[in-house]
Amino acid sequence: MRAAILQTGGVHEEIVPSLVAALGPGWEVSAWLNDKCRASKGDIFAEVPSPSLTVHYRALDGHPAWETLREDVLAFRPDVVIAATFQREPLAQFIDSLDLPVLGVIHNLRKAAQAPTVAKLIESGRCQPIVLAEHVRAAFNRSSSGAFIDRIGVVDPVNWGLTGAPDPTCRRIAIPGGVNATNRDFGGLLAALGPGGLGRKMAAKGAVIDILGGGPDRARLQREATDSGLSELIRFAPLGASGRVHYNEYLHALRQGWALLPLIPLSKGDYRDFKITSAIPTAIGFGLPMVLDRWTASVYRAPCVTSDISVAAALEALLELSEADHDTLKLATCAYRAAALSRNRAEVARLLPGFGLVAE
Repeated sequence: MRAAILQTGGVHEEIVPSLVAALGPGWEVSAWLNDKCRASKGDIFAEVPSPSLTVHYRALDGHPAWETLREDVLAFRPDVVIAATFQREPLAQFIDSLDLPVLGVIHNLRKAAQAPTVAKLIESGRCQPIVLAEHVRAAFNRSSSGAFIDRIGVVDPVNWGLTGAPDPTCRRIAIPGGVNATNRDFGGLLAALGPGGLGRKMAAKGAVIDILGGGPDRARLQREATDSGLSELIRFAPLGASGRVHYNEYLHALRQGWALLPLIPLSKGDYRDFKITSAIPTAIGFGLPMVLDRWTASVYRAPCVTSDISVAAALEALLELSEADHDTLKLATCAYRAAALSRNRAEVARLLPGFGLVAE
């Protein structure tokens, strides 16, 4: 069987390897991605190989480019189309015009609710919706009064290829994703490491913070870290020409990580309700122990250390981990990842018969 994966925006290409793995063996898969993804962060598939996948990067500026994309997808003759981000009206109309079965990945339920064609395709049965965590499925069921309870799948985006070995020279605590003060509590991080804080304990434990993204607030954070005398404790991954961190640098740092700090502020209730933070599947994908506040831990139900909500409490919890407890948590995280990959495949296999397809 054949599957065509479409990622036509400039972000979220990192979930494509998980979608390919969820299909399982026996599939011929081609993916068409917006070339903005590669221009911004490099080629993720050079770092996370998917042997059954053929990748096509395309500039998607203007109507002729979309017509060429339509022709190429239809010429591939897929049995199913997987829309890796399925929540905006223009793309939904394009997908509708292909007249093929669709697995549509919804990242943000509220955005999808504003796209009439998304609703039409789901209600008609042409689209089986996929979300990225169980709590998002629960929110979908609440918002639809359970109308699609048996047709919503979950694919946990934890396939990041091979894990690595921690850096033997220091304990690297990764903060993944873009540097955006709305989505991450960077102010709390600076306060936690500042005067009277955990800076000395970090140094004594041989721990450093790795900031792994670009983003609108990175330059300010870098200045504030330097001005606060924290440049030895807070390190920044190098930026590419686009102002973003390229995948080779990003994944290398995560593979050398000792733990991961999601840095989710209390104000980001949406991450605990109708969408996900990518930090948590990233930790799972790389087998990195992570620390979560109790609310977030109860929502995601993944292996973690729990702490009070403050960044200082989260860092303290990580620094107090013994090596034995760290290694036990790492093994539990890797086991959770293996189970998640199996669940992903079972979820997709459950949805396919709705299109008259059966996974091998």
